[in-house]
Amino acid sequence: MQDIDKKPLVDVLSEQLGEQVVMSGENYVYMIGLLPVSRADVDVARLEQNNPKVIIPVQVTMRQARLALLQSGLLTTIESSIVNGTDEAMKIEWGICY
Repeated sequence: MQDIDKKPLVDVLSEQLGEQVVMSGENYVYMIGLLPVSRADVDVARLEQNNPKVIIPVQVTMRQARLALLQSGLLTTIESSIVNGTDEAMKIEWGICY
């Protein structure tokens, strides 16, 4: 991920801590009271900023599955396995007709 795509660290901290965080000089502080944010909280936020959570869908459509397999270079291999296999139901699911 490029730095330009990263969420600003003050935003990550604010979400993580549930309170608005701002910069004061070179330090991160709570907006109310201007108390400093702990170094540990800043470190955790930096890790989250550099490693955003990946959302994995519970369910995908057949079209989405095929496109994902195509993008990863596996579609031809999977379709060949299905065509050469004996599972007729799988052939119907994948729309492989003769």
